Amino acid sequence: MFILSNVLFITLVIFVGHVGLINLYRWGRTPTLTVGALLAGVIVSLLIWQKESRFTPLVVGALLWAVLGEMTGQLGYGDIVSLESGFFLIGLIALVGWLVYKNRLSESLAIAAAFFLAIWACHFVLVNLLERLGGTHPVTVASASLFIAMQALAVVMIRRSESRFALTLCSVLLACGFWSILEYVWAWRAILRPW
Repeated sequence: MFILSNVLFITLVIFVGHVGLINLYRWGRTPTLTVGALLAGVIVSLLIWQKESRFTPLVVGALLWAVLGEMTGQLGYGDIVSLESGFFLIGLIALVGWLVYKNRLSESLAIAAAFFLAIWACHFVLVNLLERLGGTHPVTVASASLFIAMQALAVVMIRRSESRFALTLCSVLLACGFWSILEYVWAWRAILRPW
């Protein structure tokens, strides 16, 4: 039940965030900047006054993605899917992995960082493959199997994990992989997007 509730919560957060940001961008630059500043304040507040909720790090990770990933790209402050940002992403993943391995990050910060980086990595792959190569390109079709493999890996890890921390990280992998597979299905027009 722990895994299921986490995966459902993460998927809901991704869906609501995605649809919310799409609608926010239609309002223009000033409302987007205002909401971005408010969300940045929420992130800082949640980090300073950490509550003992298992969902708080997931919310922080999603908000980090909304502000640092989506909004900065949409407002023209950076290209989060460029080759250069890909190298930065790989370096950041390595740094966070090393900090977690060395026990230098709290579990809450590690989960928030993992969620932020997982969304960014999936977005990076999806945009570079689906939008630049197209949904029917052989590389794009083959890459869908990587996300299916990510799902299988998460399930194997769940069966071997005992700590809530590890189970939450597996939930992040499951939810981000599930969302990515949905993006492929939508790109192939097998089903229509709900927005």
